Amino acid sequence: MIVVGGVTRLTDSGLSIVEWQPIVGTMPPITQQDWDVLLEKYRATPQYQQVNKGMSVDEFKSIFWWEYFHRVLGRLIGLVFFVPFVYFLVKKQIDRPLGIKLAGIFVLGGLQGFMGWYMVMSGLVNDPHVSQYRLTAHLGLAFVIFAAMFWVALGLLSPHREYSPANDKLQGLRRFSFSLSSLIFIMVLSGGFVAGIRAGLAYNTFPLMNGHVIPPDLFILEPWYRNFFDNITTVQFDHRLIAWILAFSVPIFWLKSRTVELQGTTRLACNLFLLMLAVQISLGIATLLHAVPIPLGASHQGGAVLLFAASLWVSHRLSLVTSTQSHGSTWLKNVIWGCIAVSMLFGLIYGVTTTGANPIGVPVIVGIGALLYFIPGFVATSRKHPNQTAIVILNIVAGWTFLGWVVALVWASLRIKPEDSQTAA
Repeated sequence: MIVVGGVTRLTDSGLSIVEWQPIVGTMPPITQQDWDVLLEKYRATPQYQQVNKGMSVDEFKSIFWWEYFHRVLGRLIGLVFFVPFVYFLVKKQIDRPLGIKLAGIFVLGGLQGFMGWYMVMSGLVNDPHVSQYRLTAHLGLAFVIFAAMFWVALGLLSPHREYSPANDKLQGLRRFSFSLSSLIFIMVLSGGFVAGIRAGLAYNTFPLMNGHVIPPDLFILEPWYRNFFDNITTVQFDHRLIAWILAFSVPIFWLKSRTVELQGTTRLACNLFLLMLAVQISLGIATLLHAVPIPLGASHQGGAVLLFAASLWVSHRLSLVTSTQSHGSTWLKNVIWGCIAVSMLFGLIYGVTTTGANPIGVPVIVGIGALLYFIPGFVATSRKHPNQTAIVILNIVAGWTFLGWVVALVWASLRIKPEDSQTAA
């Protein structure tokens, strides 16, 4: 799905369908009259008038089918997910924690459909290209959904933990792996901005950027923060910089993993992580040097998914190999921090796209507000409360009512028996 979305972007096909019809839009055009109606609607768009003026029906078909397939594939995935989910739920073959996770993933999938249309809308007004902010949000949410599905799947495939005594090296390696996964996600977002403003078509040299280690045009736009989102030079420089950080950090992580006693599957995950990094960097360099041809661009986006998956696999395997005193509330804390990160991302999008809003201040304020909002959840997970899952759910769903926030905080702060705390851990 993510790769098809990449091809849709690379072929400039995303604006070929100018309406969002989740049900009726599933039927493809059949007759010549159907194609004439669709093309006539497309002729009213800025992309046709400024880029594809005079496009024939046959030429229109070549871009239409990519966008159509992308949309239908998304609906098909939702249907294939929802029907078995309801079936197993009715048969009571899904326990409550798994059911909550799967329901959350389905909600994210619905939100992704809306986000996709919100992105397309930005290219149907004046600019013949979609907003790079909305494109990046759409891409980022796709990776969030993938991460959620992949993590749940890993939990089902490897439900049993590998207990070991507390080990400082092991805990440090585990934190390192989660940091690398986060950095890869940030790099994906930076790749969204590269794609959104077509920064890959400039500075097609490596390792230098047209002969410069640090190009001179990094901060030519005013105000200064616009350069990180609108300046081709800065956006590509940031993407390269993160790649260089990963190029050094992942081998260091791999070397550190050699100093810790790990089981075969976990060791294999670490080795594949390093290998996938080498493949993805190679794809990135080739894509840049050849000015983003469609096969390489799509492969590079697919490589990002595989690299992210490899990092998540490593993080998951290391989360299984932990002391009996540290693993109880890990996934709940990850949920909370994920909610905070998503909140800040939407705050950043709002700050950048809204006239008069501060693109730095808005996400900072949203982040501080989210931290305060999730105080009950942090208290419950830190204390290893026996009802920490229910408290976090109450915090997420009803915290906005304030009464729900107070109830969650009081519940999280109640005295718990030592044996209950050990059970929750």
